[in-house]
Amino acid sequence: MKQILIVSGELSADRYGAQIVKALKSVSPNIKITALGGPQLQSVADHFLMNTVGNNIVGIQWGRAFRSKLLKTIDKLLAIQSFDKAIIIDYPHLNFDIAHTIKRHNIPIVTYITPNFWMWKDQKKARKIANYSDDIITIFRPEYEFYQQFKDRVHYFGHPLTEFVQTKNESEKMSKPPYQIAIFPGSRRQEFALYGHVLVESMKQFYSKVPEVEFVLVQADDMFYEYINDLKKQCGNLPVKIVLNDQKDQLLSRCDAAICASGSTTLELVLHRIPLIIVAALPFWTYWVARLILRLDLPFVGLPNVIAGHEVVPEYVQYNMNPNHISSKLLELCTTDQRFKMISRYDTLINDLENNNSVFSEVANVILKG
Repeated sequence: MKQILIVSGELSADRYGAQIVKALKSVSPNIKITALGGPQLQSVADHFLMNTVGNNIVGIQWGRAFRSKLLKTIDKLLAIQSFDKAIIIDYPHLNFDIAHTIKRHNIPIVTYITPNFWMWKDQKKARKIANYSDDIITIFRPEYEFYQQFKDRVHYFGHPLTEFVQTKNESEKMSKPPYQIAIFPGSRRQEFALYGHVLVESMKQFYSKVPEVEFVLVQADDMFYEYINDLKKQCGNLPVKIVLNDQKDQLLSRCDAAICASGSTTLELVLHRIPLIIVAALPFWTYWVARLILRLDLPFVGLPNVIAGHEVVPEYVQYNMNPNHISSKLLELCTTDQRFKMISRYDTLINDLENNNSVFSEVANVILKG
């Protein structure tokens, strides 16, 4: 009987991890899964140790107490139980620490979804991942091509979101009032503080130009209830409602455009062919360390643009998050043929993300080998 450990740290990783568990058990029903993650992994794992979702922080520092608790939990588990493999799914910032703890117990590691070193062309850190991973499973073609420099056992089966999203065919008619605008503030607590006020002000300015509108705030998880409600309060008398994450597919079938924090949700919007604006920011000191010391000057931060290698959707990043510009661009995407130009640029990107086979079945096959 195989024993597998899965560690995930993002809401999206929790979702993917749960699907991997289902794929593993469909092939090998007796396999036992121990997981650290979120509610979806908890619902399918044989043993669930710790909720790790929502604790990631973008920046120089993260919660030391949480980091210590996480690593001690893993170390204590591995001291009393053996595992055939460990799967680390998309765990920025703590990826190396988790891998180091696991490797001390001589357990093979499969890395599914690497940190953004491939975007930064950081070969030194990419080599570290290649060195401790028996297999690396990527979800973007540029990511796959980057890691092929360092390792033979690198795989690419398409993006897992294509397993969930039924690609929408956008009609050629122009969007008309009343508009419905989806707002995705993000899936990290820190994001609300970094640009929640920008989103609110952008909504207010759009409303001043077109009062025939309904804004929909999408709540990524129950843990963000207070943050989302606080954003709604800041909106005052604007026509705003809140939609839970598990209801967003119904929303995306009819909304006219969206503003979205950078992250995997931007790709969901692309797959739904929704005209989109991306916002992103780092804490003040992290931003300047990245620019001046680490010399990071990425042309794009939004995944649609990074994958395409050129601008597919507009980005407003850091000091360029101007509510007036954002609201004007949003109106343009609702009322001009710019929406169709953007949507037509989605086609090549969608084709690159899709795979003829089941992504999770392919991932399960890699995990079960060896």
